[in-house]
Amino acid sequence: MPGPCESAVSSLAREAVERSLSILPERDALVVRLRHGLDGGKPMTLSEVGVMLGIGKERVRQLQGRAEGMMAESAELRELAGKDPDYGTNIVASS
Repeated sequence: MPGPCESAVSSLAREAVERSLSILPERDALVVRLRHGLDGGKPMTLSEVGVMLGIGKERVRQLQGRAEGMMAESAELRELAGKDPDYGTNIVASS
């Protein structure tokens, strides 16, 4: 069972991911949620998501790549990943 610190960090990370997803186009956010199982389900394959959305798996891959690229630009998520957005250094290693 995670301790209070780990639980707090996990909660902050989930909130940051949710905020990042909220700025994405609706279909892109849905693709990311389905591919990674973020709504409590199991992660789905490209084909499974494609069937669900009525698009090809290559289009799913493109949407996922675009969405995750936009999310990677989020300063909040970079900071949670241990990258200081101002200096590009790993702040976890210096702790």
